[in-house]
Amino acid sequence: MKTLIKKLFHEAGIAISDSQALLFERYYNLICENNSDNDLTRIKGEENFIIKHFIDSVYYTKFMDIPGSLVDIGTGAGFPGIPPAVVAV
Repeated sequence: MKTLIKKLFHEAGIAISDSQALLFERYYNLICENNSDNDLTRIKGEENFIIKHFIDSVYYTKFMDIPGSLVDIGTGAGFPGIPPAVVAV
């Protein structure tokens, strides 16, 4: 999974480290473990999930820097707030 995450981010022109890819992998696993109980997302499949949730949430970072702090209120499964926090690590 970590390899797929890094590959798709690379194809989108966004560099992430191995540790960031691991954080995304853990985040993905947490959502999958809790999705059926909480209806967090209806996007299925690893590649679709990575593109539509992770990459779409951070794509703007190619064009601007993330400010020192952001507020993310009421995003349910953490999109788009958590992926930019992972990229900022």
